[in-house]
This record gives sequence, C-alpha cells and structure tokens, in this order.
Amino acid sequence: MLELGGTPPGWDTKWRANGKLRLTDPGVELHESFCWMLYIAVQFDQLNLASLASAELMMRELMMIEERRRDCFVGKDHGWSSVSSERSLFWDCSSSRPSCALTDSSLSLWVPRCERKLQ
Repeated sequence: MLELGGTPPGWDTKWRANGKLRLTDPGVELHESFCWMLYIAVQFDQLNLASLASAELMMRELMMIEERRRDCFVGKDHGWSSVSSERSLFWDCSSSRPSCALTDSSLSLWVPRCERKLQ
C-alpha cells in the first residue's frame, strides 16, 4: 500500500510525479478530484466502498483516466479510436451496456431500464 502512495490522494500525487503530469493536463484534475472523493468517502463518511456500485464506477473512471495517460509512462499511444472503446473499458465488457462484473449485478439491469425511460 505504501508503495502506491498510501492513500488515494497519495496515489494521485505519485501518479502525476511518475508521469510528469500537470494539473492542467487533460483528465489530471479530474483524477485528483476522484482520489479525494474516495479518500473522504472512506475516512470521513466511513463508507464500505467495496459494497457500493457508485464507488466501483468512480474507480473505473479513474482507471480510464490512467489508461488515457499511460503513454506518459510507457511511451506508447493507447490506440483508442472512439469513445465506445473507452466505455467498454468502463463497463468491463465488449458492449456499451454494463452487463459484466459489477459490485452489484442488479446495476446491470437498472441502467438499461433508465435508458429506456429517457428515450
């Protein structure tokens, strides 16, 4: 844990330093905000993030931000050509629907119902 920064804000600081990223770089300020939200949710609100689908989705968004910036760490372009390929990383499956492993599988049923109501 200490090697990864010790806390979510610590990880953000280490991630930015290792990638030579600035807060003004695309997505970096959002990464910092998500890290602080996760930290406050655990430390102040005393939430069990492992049982919250919303926290899992926030962490997946963090992963997407890190994937978008990974060329700063390995020197290679990620090669994504569209938002839909990023969404498949977010939903952890090949389609744009959240039908794969989430904290609460009922979320996989809830999102499509909401989409239908919006149409």
